[in-house]
Amino acid sequence: GIRVTGISCTEGGKGRLMVTALTDRFDEGINKTRLAVEAGRACGCELCIPSVFRSGNGCVINFSQEAELRVRVGTVQRACDGNEFCGDFFEIFSDGHGRQIMVLSDGMGTGGAAAVDASMAAELFSSLVRSGLSFDCALRLVNTALLSKGTDESLSTLDVACIDLYS
Repeated sequence: GIRVTGISCTEGGKGRLMVTALTDRFDEGINKTRLAVEAGRACGCELCIPSVFRSGNGCVINFSQEAELRVRVGTVQRACDGNEFCGDFFEIFSDGHGRQIMVLSDGMGTGGAAAVDASMAAELFSSLVRSGLSFDCALRLVNTALLSKGTDESLSTLDVACIDLYS
């Protein structure tokens, strides 16, 4: 039920299969697990549940060969001194190439302004990495965006962990 407009199958440096499919759309109701099983059957190996992101007028679906390792994540987030908003923000995602990426941003300060800065920095960085940019390039763009955001001082930190699930 997905119309594929382009596909790329490559073997990474460690011999793992990577499949990238371009589609005109991707409905949220599509079962990603079933999609991974069907695509894996076509490729002759077991594939992970794909990562999907919008790109231009379509979507990019990234599959990677099933990894050796798994990541289990637990999180807690708490606002400071009874504030309604927490000044920290995190995002955890798979890049579709066998890496689990965790991004933590601390919007310096407390309350709503810190929460906006932290979420903007983390979400923008994550979106840029998902679209294929390197960490260094994504970080430079996030810095530029935060600096041009306005005249008010806007500070956020970004901590990034990238775990290769094959090694």
